[in-house]
Amino acid sequence: MPISEILETLMLACFSIGWYWSIFIMIWTGRPYGKSAAFVTFTVCGYLLGLIAQTLELHHTGHLTYLLVMYGWNLCITLIDLCLLSFLTLRERRRSQHVSAETTISGGRIGPKQAPSILRTAA
Repeated sequence: MPISEILETLMLACFSIGWYWSIFIMIWTGRPYGKSAAFVTFTVCGYLLGLIAQTLELHHTGHLTYLLVMYGWNLCITLIDLCLLSFLTLRERRRSQHVSAETTISGGRIGPKQAPSILRTAA
């Protein structure tokens, strides 16, 4: 195995660790802070192109490298990250719309959950 393949495999392993960390943080916080769906989508495209290049190399030379496996693995992990990002972004939008609707209904003074206790105290 040439040194260039070893180094590229190690590079992909480091990227993989970065994606694990990203997924862990999003699950831990439940929020997609600092994430861009466009960035992750472009990264997915990059891994897909790398996977295609390695598949063509395998077809041309008949030599299977770890790079094919690493590009495939990182593609899967990055797709998981993109799905999680999409899910959490939609959930955040729904929550903010719900909070906005509650504030509008109550006139910005009290929320619906606070109203019954206030009414009981006044009576």
